[in-house]
Amino acid sequence: MRRIGLFLIIFLGLLSGVARAITVTASPTTANVGDTINVTATATFLTTPSCTLRINFGDGSGWSTLGNCVVSPCTLSTSHVYSSAGTFTITVESDPVFCATPPNPPDPATTTVNILSPLTVTGTVSPSAVRVPRGETSVRTLTYTFRASAPTTLTLTSSQGVFKAGATVLGRVSRPISVTITGRTGTATETLTIPVAVLRRALSRGITTFTYERTFTGGPSPITTTLNITITTEALAGFQIKRLELYFPNGRGEITVPRHHRGLRAYARVRYTGSGPLRAYWEVDGRLLSYVQRELVYAGEVVFETPPIPPLPTFDPGTHVVRFVIEDPRPAFELPSIVYFVTAREKPRVFPLALVSPENGTVLDYGEAEFRWKARKGLVRYLIEFYKDPRQKPVFSAYTRVPYYRLSAFALKHFFSREKRYYWRVHGFDAEGQMVAESPIWSFGFREERAYLPQQVLVVFRKKDLSEERLKDLRRKYNLKELFNFSLRSLGVKVYLFRTTVPYRDIPELSRRLSREAGVFLSQPNFIFYTFSEPLFRHQVALRMFHPERLHRFLTGRGVRVAVVDTGVDFRHRDLEDRVVLYLNFIPRERYRAEVHGTAVAGIIAASENGFGILGLAPEAEILALRACRELPGASPRGECYSTTLARALDRALTEKAQVINLSLGRKGADPLLARLLDRARSLGVLVVAPVGYGKRPAFPASHPGVIAVGSLEARGTSRISGEAADLLAPAEKILTTVPGNRHNFLSGTSFSAAFVSGLLALAEEGYRDRIPEKLLPEKGKALPAPEWTKNLFAGLLNQKATARH
Repeated sequence: MRRIGLFLIIFLGLLSGVARAITVTASPTTANVGDTINVTATATFLTTPSCTLRINFGDGSGWSTLGNCVVSPCTLSTSHVYSSAGTFTITVESDPVFCATPPNPPDPATTTVNILSPLTVTGTVSPSAVRVPRGETSVRTLTYTFRASAPTTLTLTSSQGVFKAGATVLGRVSRPISVTITGRTGTATETLTIPVAVLRRALSRGITTFTYERTFTGGPSPITTTLNITITTEALAGFQIKRLELYFPNGRGEITVPRHHRGLRAYARVRYTGSGPLRAYWEVDGRLLSYVQRELVYAGEVVFETPPIPPLPTFDPGTHVVRFVIEDPRPAFELPSIVYFVTAREKPRVFPLALVSPENGTVLDYGEAEFRWKARKGLVRYLIEFYKDPRQKPVFSAYTRVPYYRLSAFALKHFFSREKRYYWRVHGFDAEGQMVAESPIWSFGFREERAYLPQQVLVVFRKKDLSEERLKDLRRKYNLKELFNFSLRSLGVKVYLFRTTVPYRDIPELSRRLSREAGVFLSQPNFIFYTFSEPLFRHQVALRMFHPERLHRFLTGRGVRVAVVDTGVDFRHRDLEDRVVLYLNFIPRERYRAEVHGTAVAGIIAASENGFGILGLAPEAEILALRACRELPGASPRGECYSTTLARALDRALTEKAQVINLSLGRKGADPLLARLLDRARSLGVLVVAPVGYGKRPAFPASHPGVIAVGSLEARGTSRISGEAADLLAPAEKILTTVPGNRHNFLSGTSFSAAFVSGLLALAEEGYRDRIPEKLLPEKGKALPAPEWTKNLFAGLLNQKATARH
């Protein structure tokens, strides 16, 4: 009996532990802020219960009564809406005050829910506005960009596009567009045809401005994008290629000629709207034949023909494809091609052509390299071809009448890279156009761009730590020979430039070892910087974007000192002779000289209003022309600068009380010595401006805190480097500015973007009396277009001065 009683006690205890319990579930377990969460609790009891259950949702709202259980099992439900994101624990338990028969564990019972922030998606269309000519159909390429507030994967769909004028529908485009957002962004493109019928409907209602709208669904809420369309005349419409027709002298797109046929020509008839520079080239079988650049005005039609020299080649039998490739403005349609067939004839005897330089296998500096070969009697024209692989088609080719050819800056940029090997060969042609000479194939390559001057190292001392004995010890220990030294008054240090007498020494490692020596403030290689520029001979007045006529009514930069740390500024130029108040040279073993890059930068900033040439943004600012860079040979106005020269120039700019310093240069990595000078400039309230360059990451010094980093604002309003890199975007292409010798030219590069911003800052320094409010300076990494920033910078100032004048 005792055993039976013990068994019953254990059995009843186990039964009560299972039957008398609480369970809680929530649905859904993952939701967004504002969604309804349904909660269900179930309690079972061995006997008839009388128990109140309470619930806590875990979000600080406290305990609340869920309900009273009077039967078993007892099921109670409620709902809750969370107002913030997070993971919350929902707890259900018997009320310790109002429960006569509380259940056994689990009591309390819990479950968790995950609440997410609500997803938002925004969308834009680019371009946001277009101008179209009346009376004809126009085609535009649109790019839709969508951004999500949090990583997600969803597909947005627009079933149609609608042309609208207010509430009036002018037409529809029944073509769906889908875009998938993966992560945070998604893009889609549309080739939009704006029919002439839509334009006529708008004009019949007296409307010249209407919109094209698309509504995208599939996200948290519908998104509508809007393109603004303005009807104008052909002459005032945006510059656009409407039609391109190619043909031969027979008026057709194909022709047959015998081998070595002379005088074969091809023609391109171009129909366009608006005005602007056309940039194109003739191409035969994928090889460049000749460039075409022309300013087209007031809409219309123009015919181009292939040049007599070089002619269309007819020395190779077979089918040849001719194209007229328009690079700018890029047509919205596929470019056509035409073909000519050369019949076979006996191949003439080919004589050897001797190459001269560069010698086979040479590694060249990356620049405008010159290739030479021996002239041969009877040859009137040569074709030089460059290959990545001599078994494949050339990457670049050109004709010349002389026995040499120099690679242009354009060819280098578009067809050649550093650290790669190339091959070259020359063909010779007689007066009848027959190829009668051919050279062997030689190879060459380009060196990697140098990061620092070889075998040179800088050692910087605080003056209190400097002694002749210490210098002798370092010279002896590290095999160093002093080249020269200089003081930086703004930092209170002295800099020594040494050359190591041990060839091919690892200069970065030597710098690190010297930096650890007692008494050495810092040590580093003599880094090399380069200016960012390239020639572009096309017409556009970028200055008008800033409305200088309005700014110059009140502000001209008078009394503001701008240091141009660059190549030499032509202080005798008529546009600059009244602006340059100081010119100094910091390049060792060279005299001060006028050079293109520095002169161009100075002209953008402060060319005088004198009725002679161009107008600078701050035409009465004072220029400190500090030549810290030397111009490299070649057609491109590129400058090369060094840590030593830039440090001395920056120090002098600070001691000369410059209020703005323009550094239109950069390199990939930071420079410790220059970084300290930039920090000093910032502490003195001096504004420093530098271009971000064209790399994936901003160049130094633009990357340094406190330096205003400027990127390229291209003709279509886009930046050539990510928005995270630049603070401001300013014009960088087709800039008309000063060059040495009282001349002017069109140049391009982010160097000149920086110059625009320096000119604007000079005006602001005058207006705000050397105290520009911090809130008006550009925010880091915002990539704000400089013309838009200008409105914020000068709005209050111009209104104040206008009121004071009246």
